[in-house]
Amino acid sequence: MSRIGVRIMLGVLAWTALACGDGPIMPTDLSGVPGTVSKVSGDGQSATVGTPVAIRPAVLVLAQDQKPMAGLTVRFRLTPVNGAVTGEDATTDSLGVATVGSWILGTRAGPDTLVATVADTLRATFIASASAGNAAALVATTPVSSTSVVGSAPVVLPGVRAQDAYGNSVSGVVVTFTVISGGGAVFGAAPTTNPNGLAGVGGWSLGAVPGPNILRATATGLPPVDFTVSALAGPPVTILKLAGDGRTVNAGGFVDPPPSVQVRDSYGNALPGVAVTFTVASGGGQIAGGTRTTDSTGSAQVTSWKLGSARGTNTLAATVAGLAPATFTATAVVPCTDTAAYAIGTSFNDSLTTADCEMPSGEFTDLLSMSVAALTSVRFQMSSPLFSPDLTASDPGGALLTSTPHYCPPGGYCGDTASIRALLPPGTYVLGAGGFTYDYDDQAVGGVVGPYTFSSTLLAEDVDGCPDEPVWIVPGVTTTQSIGTMNCWDAFREFHFYHDDFNIQLTAGLNYRFTMTSTDFDTYLELWSPGYGRVAFNDDFGGSTNSQITYTPAVSGVYLLRPATYWGDSTGTYVLTVSVSGPAPAPRQVIRAAPARAVPTGGGAPVFTPRAPKARPNE
Repeated sequence: MSRIGVRIMLGVLAWTALACGDGPIMPTDLSGVPGTVSKVSGDGQSATVGTPVAIRPAVLVLAQDQKPMAGLTVRFRLTPVNGAVTGEDATTDSLGVATVGSWILGTRAGPDTLVATVADTLRATFIASASAGNAAALVATTPVSSTSVVGSAPVVLPGVRAQDAYGNSVSGVVVTFTVISGGGAVFGAAPTTNPNGLAGVGGWSLGAVPGPNILRATATGLPPVDFTVSALAGPPVTILKLAGDGRTVNAGGFVDPPPSVQVRDSYGNALPGVAVTFTVASGGGQIAGGTRTTDSTGSAQVTSWKLGSARGTNTLAATVAGLAPATFTATAVVPCTDTAAYAIGTSFNDSLTTADCEMPSGEFTDLLSMSVAALTSVRFQMSSPLFSPDLTASDPGGALLTSTPHYCPPGGYCGDTASIRALLPPGTYVLGAGGFTYDYDDQAVGGVVGPYTFSSTLLAEDVDGCPDEPVWIVPGVTTTQSIGTMNCWDAFREFHFYHDDFNIQLTAGLNYRFTMTSTDFDTYLELWSPGYGRVAFNDDFGGSTNSQITYTPAVSGVYLLRPATYWGDSTGTYVLTVSVSGPAPAPRQVIRAAPARAVPTGGGAPVFTPRAPKARPNE
């Protein structure tokens, strides 16, 4: 208000007072006593928290004679204290007006009060509205971490509050909720904060895979807020058969591998910790470990399943409470005993059919019986345009002696021909002519049928050179061999250490003896096992330059016998004898796994890590 306006107002007040003739009797001098204090300007303003109001509050002080009072102290105080003032003790000017230096509103949104007091009794109250500032942060109003089931909604939908730098709620802020991980979905993803600064997502369904689901709340220029829900797999819905179904096994034999299942929820997630019960449903077999709990992969496997003693179908049921069982089927067969006579050096054409002997591995096989009168070096060969041939040689009891190695070129086709080269001592043998195909995972699959050709060829007894194909030797062999510069060799410094290599099928628990003698050179004999390296060796046996190894394997399988020269660049002939003692090996009618593909290094023989060449001794 201008000074002229103040003077006019004072004149009006004085005239009014004089016109009232019936008023109380006034003191003769009222000019020095404050009578009223009134608001001149600055009331009812609005400003952002923490900032000053635009118009400084001012009051007019009149004496009891309604004349302006100059030089009077007016105290401006915040009630309650929220914010700040400057020039809080102001002095009235010649017109009786006092103005505060400044009024800075507090940091809490809402009404702020400033009281002007004169003479401790006269007061004028100013009220200003403090509004929230610009949004400075989003604050979660619901838990930022929780758990729920895959495909469901969290128990509490995520929500945030927008607030300014002082924590006051800010309305009108657009918040965007976005799925960061977990594959879930949201709707109502861009709400605007209400008058209380609150905004929440309309809905959030978690992804179908167990694990963390993250929903991020963002607003322009503000740090994001992440909400994480750990999605747990749902209740059991299905039982999936993993292995052990559809097997063909000798009657009274064990299914290999034992049946196993995986328990899954409605989204196909594996469920750990679920009880699974395996029971024999038909066939009269037996099981061990029939009550199992799924592991971390949701899988459970019966310890063993032994089929009944009769030919026919056996079934096993795997059950989970509340679900339909998964049924495994195995066919019990009687071991094949009929054989057809075969003479080395002959060839014939035949076909595998479903009426042939069905081996436990699932392959159909023709069995041939063959007698050998003297030590024989022979190569058996089988070819087919429809499947990969599988050749085996067993003793009359069915114990496996040799088998087709099934080695394939890198990334290629195994071919339609398989062969076995072997040194056989006198005796009777059972040859198996079967076959496999391979699925897309390069796993052998039996049960194939079709035409094939079978033949055999007599070879020289001496394993000359360094052949790519493996040469098999069996217990009972005594053979004379030679070592020359064309043989396989290891190099050390300027010397060559020549050797022969023989594959031999060893059975765990039997006692084997390998003896190498020579009058031409100092012998050296080694025995190697795939995956284990060299398992035995011998240089001088019994004080001679001959070598002998006695060995009882703990693991059945194919080993490599390596007769070698002890001295570098030695050559000559040697005699190798192989013998075995102990209980008869188990017959091959127990399950023999189908051969797997393998890729050789440097030829078709089994891959063994060669020994390091030894130095010439100091003697």
